[in-house]
Amino acid sequence: MRSAGADAAACPPTVSPASGRWDDAKRAALRTALAAQGHDRLERIVANFDELQRDIDDHWEATCKAVRSGALTADQANQRRSCLERREIELGVKVDHFIRAKPNEPTLVERAQVFNVAACDELALPPLPTDREPVIALYRKLIATEDMRTPDRIAPVQEIERAAAVLGERELEMRAMLLAGIWQSDSGQLAAAEESLKRAYQASVDRRSVLVQTVALTMRARVADLKGEAREAMSFASLARELADRPTTPTAARARVYYQLAHAAIDRGEAAAATEYVKRALEIVHQDRHPLPFVEAGIRIDTVRALGMYEGHKREAIAAAREGVAWMKQAFGEHSVNHAKMLGQLASALRWNNEIVEALAIYRRSVALMIESSPPGDPSILLAKGDLARHLEANGLFEEARELWAEELAAAPHNEMVRAYLPLITVRLGVSTCAVGRCAEGYPQIERGLELGIAQYGGDHKNVVEYRDALLDAQLELGKLDDAERNLAVMERIWTKDAQRHARSLAMLNGWARARILIDRKRPAAAEKLVRTALATWQELRGDDGPHAALAYALGLALLEQRRYAEARTALEESARLAASAQQREDFFAELEVALARVDAATGARLRARERAARAREVLARYPMSLHARRDLARLR
Repeated sequence: MRSAGADAAACPPTVSPASGRWDDAKRAALRTALAAQGHDRLERIVANFDELQRDIDDHWEATCKAVRSGALTADQANQRRSCLERREIELGVKVDHFIRAKPNEPTLVERAQVFNVAACDELALPPLPTDREPVIALYRKLIATEDMRTPDRIAPVQEIERAAAVLGERELEMRAMLLAGIWQSDSGQLAAAEESLKRAYQASVDRRSVLVQTVALTMRARVADLKGEAREAMSFASLARELADRPTTPTAARARVYYQLAHAAIDRGEAAAATEYVKRALEIVHQDRHPLPFVEAGIRIDTVRALGMYEGHKREAIAAAREGVAWMKQAFGEHSVNHAKMLGQLASALRWNNEIVEALAIYRRSVALMIESSPPGDPSILLAKGDLARHLEANGLFEEARELWAEELAAAPHNEMVRAYLPLITVRLGVSTCAVGRCAEGYPQIERGLELGIAQYGGDHKNVVEYRDALLDAQLELGKLDDAERNLAVMERIWTKDAQRHARSLAMLNGWARARILIDRKRPAAAEKLVRTALATWQELRGDDGPHAALAYALGLALLEQRRYAEARTALEESARLAASAQQREDFFAELEVALARVDAATGARLRARERAARAREVLARYPMSLHARRDLARLR
C-alpha cells in the first residue's frame, strides 16, 4: 500500500513558493483595481485568469498521476513541474502588474494570457534556480514591455534574452528571441526579424518546443511573404506542416500551421486550397479543450479573405465577416485591435460585393479603432490607411485616396514593412493620380510600379498580373492600343498556363479588354464575336453580375457601332439590370447612359437622348478618366 508520504512526494503542493496563486484575494484586488478604471471587460479578464489557473492545476495533477502510474520518472515530473511553476510565476507577475499599474487600454483582455501551459508536457528545461527572484524580475520586465509601443519593445526584450542566457533560463531566452522576431516583423524590420526568428527556431529545436518551432517557422513564412519571397515562404510553411502532422504536436501549433498554409494559399491566389486550409484550422482549434482566441482570430480573418476570392462565395464572405465581428467583440472587446481588424475585413467583403458605401463607412470606423488601440507609430496603421485608400477609390473619392497613397510612398524609405508593398503603392498612386485627371503624371507611376513588381515578385506572379490589369485600364481609356495588346498578350500567356482555373479571367480579357480594342480599331463585328463567346463562358461558369454587366455593355457597344440599335438597346439595358444587381459605381451607369443616349439619338428619340446626356454629364464631371464616354458625350451636344 502506498504511503501518504509517497503520495506527497509524487504530488507536492502546487503553490509556487515565489509567486503565490491566483486566488480569491488576488481576484478581489484585481476587481477593485480595474473597476476603478471603468474597464468594460473586467469579467472576461477575470475569467481568463481563472481558466489559466485551472489549466496549470490540471497539468500539475496529470503529472502526479503519470508519476503514480509509472508513465513519468521523478526527474521527468520535476522538469514538467518546473515548467508549470514558471507559468504560475508569469501568471502571478501579470496579475500583480494589472493590480499595480491599473491599465485600461483596449487590448487588456488579449494580454490576460500566459505562455501555452500545455507546452510544459514537451519542453526540455533546466530546473528553476533555488533563488527565484532574478527569474521573477525578468518576468516583470517581460510583462512591462506589453505597456510599450511595438517598436519600443524590441530593445528591452533583447536585454531580457541576454539576461536569461546568463541565468540559464533557456525557455525565457528562447521566448525573448521569438518575441523580438515577431515585434521586429510588426515594426517593419524584416531583415532583423528573420535573424531573430532563425535563432528562436534553433533554440526551440534544442529545447524540444514544437510550439515555438511552428510559430518561428510560420512567422518566417510570413516575413518571406512580406519580402515577396514566395518560394522561401512556401519552404518554411512546408517545414511547419511536417511538424503539424506529427501526432504529438500541440493543437495550438497544428492550428497555426494550417492557418499559415491558408494565408500562403491566399497570397498565391489559390482560393479553393485556402478555403480548405482555414476550415481545417478552425476544426483543429475547436478540438482543443482550451480556448485559442488569438489563433482563431487570425483564422476567422483569413476565412473571409479566402471566401472573398472564391467566385460564387463572395456573399458567404460577408456572412463570415459579420459572424467574425460579433465573435471578436465578445472574445476581445469592442475596442480591441482584433475587433478593429475584423471590421476591416467586413468592409473588404462588402466592397467585393460592391456594397461600397457601407464598406467605406465601416472601414473608416476600423481605422479609427486601429489608431485608438495601437501604439503610436505602429506601421500597421499605415498599411490600414492603404486599404482605406482602396475603399475611397471604390467610392470615386480619388483625391483623398491619392493623398493616402502618397503618404505611404513617402513612408516607404523609412519603414521596411511599408516598403515591402512599394510596387502596389506606386501602381495605386498612379491609378488615383490618373483618376483625378493627371494621367500625364499618373501613367508613368503605374508603369514604374509594374517594373518594381516584376523585380520583386517575378513576371508571372499574381500581384504583377494585378498591376498589369491596372495598367490595361489606363491604356484602354488613353487609346494606347498597341501597348494594351502587348500587355494583354503577357496576361493571356500567364493565365493560359492554368486555363481552367483562370477561365473567368480569360473570358473578361477577351470579352471586355480585347473587344474594346477591336471596337476602337473599327472592327465591331469581330468584337461582337469575342463578347458573345465570353458571355457564354460567363453564364456557364455562373460568374458574378458585376463582370457580367461589363460584358453586356461591351456587347451593346459592338452592336451600336454596327448600327444594330434595337439589339444594342437590349444589351445595354441588360447591362444596367446586372449592374444594379451588382451595385456598380455611379460612373458605370453614367457610361451606360451615354451609350443609350447614342441609341436614342440615332433612333429619333432626341429629347430622351438629351436627358440621358445631361444626367451622365453631371456624374462624369467627377470621373476625368472616363475618356471614351466623355468623348461620346461631347459628340451628343
